[in-house]
Amino acid sequence: MKSRELKYSIAVLMFLLAYYLFSGKWAGKVSSSRNPASIQKVFDYSYLEGESLITAAKERLGNSVEIAFSDDKSETLITVGNFVLPTGNNEKDFACGVYDKVTLVFEAEGVAVDGSKPKLIIESKCEVASNINALVPIRIPVSKIRSAKPVETELKFYDSKEPLSIKLQNAPGAWPSHWFLTSIKLTHTQYTSRILNVENFNQAISMNW
Repeated sequence: MKSRELKYSIAVLMFLLAYYLFSGKWAGKVSSSRNPASIQKVFDYSYLEGESLITAAKERLGNSVEIAFSDDKSETLITVGNFVLPTGNNEKDFACGVYDKVTLVFEAEGVAVDGSKPKLIIESKCEVASNINALVPIRIPVSKIRSAKPVETELKFYDSKEPLSIKLQNAPGAWPSHWFLTSIKLTHTQYTSRILNVENFNQAISMNW
């Protein structure tokens, strides 16, 4: 009898496991929450087209940027808001399904080299965060960058699967402390015509080191 009861218990457990896996009550919750339909409706632009779509997407990019320090002050975290775009055939996708790269350009404040301001060009992979209303924060390793002399070169950091690229132009003698965002751009590495670029912001967005 004990053997039969054990087999019965195992069968019940296997049934419950299969039920949770395939009914969506376990793994399905994760996948469904990543569906574009789950984003806040105010950030769903899939019903727009033409200039209205471009305007809404640009406003979302420009108004959603948040910059903060990590808890240990060694990194700067840049967060950009997510949104949904139409992809044709009545389908829609997250911004990072249409674009795969995020590029931010900062200019130094109060510093000039031969009449030109130093620029930081930061390029990162476009990924949706666990909170689908935002993209995965771009983590700038400030401590590592400031520990080296500023030179006009491209730095790559491999803390994630995709490298974070940081280029410095018009390198000054010492690292500036104040930077202002002048451009944020979404692009796709294979489809070069896909470009969404914002250069005018409603308010100054600064990054202080």
